[in-house]
Amino acid sequence: MSGGKSLSLLREAWVAIKYLLDPAVPINQKIWIIASLLYLISPVDFMPDPIFGIGVIDDIVVILLMLSFMAARLKKYDENKNTSDSRPGDARDTIDVEYEVLDDDDGDK
Repeated sequence: MSGGKSLSLLREAWVAIKYLLDPAVPINQKIWIIASLLYLISPVDFMPDPIFGIGVIDDIVVILLMLSFMAARLKKYDENKNTSDSRPGDARDTIDVEYEVLDDDDGDK
């Protein structure tokens, strides 16, 4: 997640959800996301959740590590989905051109 071309954190989380739910992505490529989500819902934590403020730090760290580890794969997935999901009339399909209208009407009718 470095450089200007990286995805924002919220966008990256959204892409991770789409990646996880996409049936075209093999399960072995989804394993880090699944493991992170299982850790979040698991009652076993490195820091207990009842300790307010500190208990959620390990959950946040796990999500950030997963997003960091998956950043390149998620970015590539997002770019591929954006190019393959374009529809006719979409802004990605628009080409600006210059043209001139020629009037071939003589005025004789």
